[in-house]
Amino acid sequence: MSFSSSLSRNHSLFDQNDDFSLAPLPPVHAATADWSALLFAAAPAPSATTAATPLKAAAPLVSATSTPPAWVSKIATAAIATDMKAAIVNGVVTEAGLAKLMTDLASSLGSGKLTSAQFADLKTIAANLNVGVSTSAYLTYVFNALVNGHAANATWTGGNAASVALGNLAAGAKATQVSELTGKWLLGTDLPSSSVVMGSTKFSVSESAPNLPLFASGGPSMNDINQGYLGDCYFLSSCAEVAFQNPSLISSMFTDNGNGTYGVRLYEKGVAHYVTVNSQLANGGTIFNHAADLWASLAEKAYAQLQASGAYTGNTISGNSYSAIGNGGNPIYGLEALTGSKALQEFHGTSSGWTGYTLNASFSTTAYAANQSNSTLLAELIADLKAHDDVILCSNTNAWDSLGKQTLVAGHALSIYGYNTATGLLQIRNPWGAASGQRWATTFEVSLDTLRAAGDWIMVDSAGGALAPMLVKQTAAQTFVKGAATSFSIAGAFVDPTGLALTYTATQANGSALPNWLAFNASTGLFSGTAPTTASGVTVVLTARDSAGLTASETFGVAVAAPAAPKLTAQTANQKATGGKAVSFAIAANTFTDPQGEALTYSATQGNGSALPGWLKFNAATRQFSGTAPTAGGTFALKVTATDTGGASNFETFNLTVSSSGAAKVASLLSAAPGGFFSPASPVVDSAAVLGLLAPTY
Repeated sequence: MSFSSSLSRNHSLFDQNDDFSLAPLPPVHAATADWSALLFAAAPAPSATTAATPLKAAAPLVSATSTPPAWVSKIATAAIATDMKAAIVNGVVTEAGLAKLMTDLASSLGSGKLTSAQFADLKTIAANLNVGVSTSAYLTYVFNALVNGHAANATWTGGNAASVALGNLAAGAKATQVSELTGKWLLGTDLPSSSVVMGSTKFSVSESAPNLPLFASGGPSMNDINQGYLGDCYFLSSCAEVAFQNPSLISSMFTDNGNGTYGVRLYEKGVAHYVTVNSQLANGGTIFNHAADLWASLAEKAYAQLQASGAYTGNTISGNSYSAIGNGGNPIYGLEALTGSKALQEFHGTSSGWTGYTLNASFSTTAYAANQSNSTLLAELIADLKAHDDVILCSNTNAWDSLGKQTLVAGHALSIYGYNTATGLLQIRNPWGAASGQRWATTFEVSLDTLRAAGDWIMVDSAGGALAPMLVKQTAAQTFVKGAATSFSIAGAFVDPTGLALTYTATQANGSALPNWLAFNASTGLFSGTAPTTASGVTVVLTARDSAGLTASETFGVAVAAPAAPKLTAQTANQKATGGKAVSFAIAANTFTDPQGEALTYSATQGNGSALPGWLKFNAATRQFSGTAPTAGGTFALKVTATDTGGASNFETFNLTVSSSGAAKVASLLSAAPGGFFSPASPVVDSAAVLGLLAPTY
């Protein structure tokens, strides 16, 4: 539908306290006043809806090298450098590795404080998480929030009733602050407040971890949504709708860290934000959303933690608390938080038709159309559902079916998951879900005209129509060393939110083909090649295209570097020999190592580069020096050079000191005497010394 010029939306709020109002937005919706009716254990899913199968978890990027990038050597604190090296596994920075780095750092502080050098090291890491290595968008976000600051750092809650001041990290921070910031961003221990207030109702919760998988075998399903004792229907109905229409969006919003913690992606005004949660749930997952898997409860918990940096529900309550999300909100916030849609629509039923608004990601009205007919809007909603856009109903009235079960609930948000062409009715699901003895219909059908007459609101996102492939893991900048075969994979870089198969193409940034030395296998996602000595760097544009023709691209650099020279890792000690006797010693195999792992060849000269003296030989294959030392003795400077297959070299020097033989020393003594040994001049040669030199030694 096309809309005319924008118009401010002025409408009343209902079923909420006055201080919940947000003037430019439609009504805030709570769940129900009958909270006790919602205290049920997980129930079997109704047959009216079908779970969509999500994409498999994306494989991690494989870096071109497992050698730590050069910036790691700039980390001044030895313990931090050691932990950072360990955090890089096959070129990928791991959450467990960074968590260990930070917990080790906090432990090492004891009663001391974070030094300026340590803080500078953390900033070096944060600035280089995608330089020479690959780090997920989630881990990049949370580590930067930990080190460089974030609005959520103002307070620490940790599951206590009240929050306390925390503050951004800085030099001089104590171990407790480092530990709590680590808990907030990497360990998921900054749990929402145990005190929950909803209207005039106040109660407490305690956190424990149920033994449940992140997703059930069928992947995320709308039947995983069974709202509990929390007024967040606006968010859970959005979760149900997205799980039904776009299950891979739900799958991709979670990062399983493999240690009982999860990264969760939520959007604010089109920008991705991330929080870390652990697997502990309020009252073990029995009081709020309850299901046979974790994802919806973790999303609920993550949404509560997100409010630590400010209210983002359509309500005005903020803080790391279930109270912040449990006092009603606006479904448009829930949809945007889950999908990141940058174009949304709202339709308000009136006596003269439907008034439509188009919104951007900041919820500003960009277009407006009044007096739309039922048939016009119905055609659009059918198209939206077919395109996998998410559609939410904000009910303004109560209704019951012929069996006496409640269908529409005033002040409640519900999912519109389909259209029945046989009946001409919209298919609705209540986020209360299913439970034994329930007094409501989990799914039902209703006419659009019924909703219009009641003054209801319908919210629609653009998740389906805008669901081109999504870049979920930016490929890190790569480096090819001239002459060295190198490869890296882009597996898992993109996902398609609707599960369509992806094909890939790669070009240079100017649109031309990749250079001959760089090959791309579109079937496996593997780049490989050997850069020649004449090669230079290239900027690669990788494009993912789904079977519907929608595309997404990423750009990354492939640098070409001269081979790193072999490194001197074990200096050869100075050697000694005796004149007239055999000389034999070898250069150890670990004297030099090559950063590229290339084979090394060896050569030897005198220290000044001239050939070895005739009496000394060097076997390059065995790295063995041999020969017979001269009787005159002396000190010889030797130089050993190691050269890799790419022609890069390094060398070491050491001395070979040859002690003079006995005969040579006698000759030296005699030649030093004035007039010779039998000169009539006063003798200066010690005859005893001469005899001692000539005497045999045993």
